[in-house]
Amino acid sequence: MFENLDIKPTKTIRKMYQKNPQSVVCYAAAKDMGFSDVNILQKSYSAKFYLFLNANMISFAGGYTTYGCQEGLKQFVEDLLHITNQKTAWNSIERTVEYFTQKRNNETIVTDGINSYIQCREELTDNEKREIMREGFNQYTHDFLVRRVNELIVNDTDFNFFAGPSAPAVTFEIEQKFLDLEYKTGENHKKIINLKTNKEEYVPVSDEDRYCFYVARDSKTLRTVGSEMHNCVGWCYPKSVEKRHCTIVYAMYKGKYRICIEVTPDFKIRQSLGPCNQPLKGDDLNAYAEWCHEKNISFTRAFMVRMAV
Repeated sequence: MFENLDIKPTKTIRKMYQKNPQSVVCYAAAKDMGFSDVNILQKSYSAKFYLFLNANMISFAGGYTTYGCQEGLKQFVEDLLHITNQKTAWNSIERTVEYFTQKRNNETIVTDGINSYIQCREELTDNEKREIMREGFNQYTHDFLVRRVNELIVNDTDFNFFAGPSAPAVTFEIEQKFLDLEYKTGENHKKIINLKTNKEEYVPVSDEDRYCFYVARDSKTLRTVGSEMHNCVGWCYPKSVEKRHCTIVYAMYKGKYRICIEVTPDFKIRQSLGPCNQPLKGDDLNAYAEWCHEKNISFTRAFMVRMAV
């Protein structure tokens, strides 16, 4: 397990794990964000930080740690470490986690704020980054970052071309190996009893009765997925997909958009979430697991770490 998390199993870390198995997951996530201070890493565990990672469906395999909004937090910490120290940066992460775990707050405020940060980070001044750091990702910083992204949409011709409300549908040049990620769960046919003949027959299963995974092939599709699933994929990701920094796979079931997946260029899952950026569960999670298996993509739930030996 420690090897999977790319952690050297020192005596201190083993004791930490024995005392609280979830602590090593928090350690791995903090390390992945860019923190190297041993004191911070060893004290990174808290029930709230673990809940934050759990809600964002953290997973690990082969030394890679992945969870929703991972890339945004890594870039955020990278930016902060250019203008402050690790302790101050970590305090900002803790403020974000505190806000995220307050039940009265909408979790998507945090995740959408982090994803918006990716889009406009190069336009932010150091003072603006410090302000976000002092606040953490909350309602205030979310609204600020959304306004900045909207300014980019309005003022940046290239950005507006992909993400604006009246933007044309731009077709992405997606490699066949990524198009092959499309998949339909379950069997192609089902057995029924013909009431007229009282004999068994096999009839095709309609797409509406299966989870159908599709690759978003143009910016219009991304806008539809984002609108239907209430996430920022429609206006935060067209540019990234066009430049082949990622591929967006989405799944539909019973005519509704149920799953949205971001696949990296090296076929790793950066995030996989349901409507409103909620973690996958129930039938959605089972369909996602089947897709991972059929497409040979590693699917490991890190918060089952208690079962590790």
